[in-house]
Amino acid sequence: MGDASRRGKAADVFAGTSEDRIEVLAREVRSESPSLQLIRNMLRYKIPIEAVSSDGQTIFEIALQRGNADVIRLLCEASEGVDNIIRALFRYLPREKQVLKCLPICMATLAPTAAHIIDPAVLYKALSTFPEGDRLVNKLLDYGVPAGTRVEWRLSDPLYHTHKSRVSAAFVCTLDPGRTPVLVALMKQHGRAITVSTIPGRSFSWLAQDCREPRRADIVQQDLSLVNAALYLGNLDAFRALRGGDVANDGSLHTAAMLALPNFVQWLMKRHSANHALDEFDGLIPLAVACRAQTRPWCKVANAEDSFENRWYRSMELLARQTDLSWRHRRKTVLHFAIDNGSQALVVMLDALDVAGDAERDERYTYTDREGIVYSPSRYIRYVLDPENENSDSDRMIQMLRRVGKLNDRMYRPQEPGPGVEQPVSCCGLPRELEVKWAPILYRHVEAFARGALPAPGFDRVSECPEVSRCPETSKRPEIPKRPEVPRFSESPESPESPWFPESPEFPESPEFPESPEFLEFPEFLEFPRFPEFRVFSEFPGPYRY
Repeated sequence: MGDASRRGKAADVFAGTSEDRIEVLAREVRSESPSLQLIRNMLRYKIPIEAVSSDGQTIFEIALQRGNADVIRLLCEASEGVDNIIRALFRYLPREKQVLKCLPICMATLAPTAAHIIDPAVLYKALSTFPEGDRLVNKLLDYGVPAGTRVEWRLSDPLYHTHKSRVSAAFVCTLDPGRTPVLVALMKQHGRAITVSTIPGRSFSWLAQDCREPRRADIVQQDLSLVNAALYLGNLDAFRALRGGDVANDGSLHTAAMLALPNFVQWLMKRHSANHALDEFDGLIPLAVACRAQTRPWCKVANAEDSFENRWYRSMELLARQTDLSWRHRRKTVLHFAIDNGSQALVVMLDALDVAGDAERDERYTYTDREGIVYSPSRYIRYVLDPENENSDSDRMIQMLRRVGKLNDRMYRPQEPGPGVEQPVSCCGLPRELEVKWAPILYRHVEAFARGALPAPGFDRVSECPEVSRCPETSKRPEIPKRPEVPRFSESPESPESPWFPESPEFPESPEFPESPEFLEFPEFLEFPRFPEFRVFSEFPGPYRY
């Protein structure tokens, strides 16, 4: 493109916006044979040499990269002084040799040079930018920069950061509880700067783990404040020195519960509520969040003090003492959140809550679905959480609930018999007052079953769990009786007109429940095995309608 065509193209944007003029000037400076007259005309519009083009580079940076001395002179003439030029040279040219090549070109356009030097820190800037060279310093002294200029200067910032990784001395103190006195001394000098400082998540992940190279999944992505870094490490002394946890219910207790840090939990519960739910943690309270706890390799201090399993149990035990067990989220109790997170979380929760010693355990830990059906924890697993029995952990958890938690099976609709009211298939465990009212209806179905009008209730063998953690009965396996044969009506010694099954059974006078988990004492042929190895899909054919 010739000079005439370039001038004609530039003339079209003279009346345009400033962004258009910057783009035309940047394009001309970047060209192999720039038009000096066109650049001079464009600079008359007061375009600063630090103006940024669409590609993110400034006009002066493009000129330094091209190395055209005539263009550099024109831009220096349009600059606002030698201070801006020298700062730009230090910023865009990484080597001292390159600065020494361009500096004479720029200074030749600014005579007398000493009269233009305003910033007294130019000499110190050269010393800090190129500490190993002295030719640039001598060149600036030749240009009249005063050697006796006095400025206040720090060799490092108050946080004492490393140059590349940006790791502060204060963070290094959090890696070891023995360095807490050093951290306290730094806080006295630079308290505010240290409190608001951050560390890159990648640097934290590398320094907080003992392995040579952390896994990708174990790398913290976001930057961490120093207070959160101390919390993630499990260093309570550093956390308190940094004044962490001063703001009540700020999520520190939830984080400590998620990381299984019992020392933090015990200290934070003095000013944080164990029943406070936070949206940042899906609206859960700390005890429910603790069910999601996992071992973290960057909990360096906490991992050195105790094992994750012991910390997890102690954290749940401390939280359970002050947690309102009537709390529910989406109709789930804390025990259901433990079930949702697997058998390991469940066995810890059963021990922490002492479910087996709770006299109201069967009423306290129930789940009610949208249709109003009440489920015990074991029935919640079988019919709500894993109805297809796809999770191999489901059978293990059911055994834990029955053996360790001493929880009875329940599944019923808490309504009295009436038009349109029916009990679900496999209902069991009705409260005594409902049991009495529903008994005639249930007996009619049982009688029909005895006569052969309804199919026999089905059984399904559950896979055996050879070992259940903390279950005293695991060493003893009960003898599983053979499935009882159900006699048909024709096999009865009684006549067909006089069925041997009682039409109006007499209820026990004792107000207490019978020993069997079923709600009525049925004939012998209807007694079902009560061992954990069996699961009854249909105790009675249903549903049971009024």
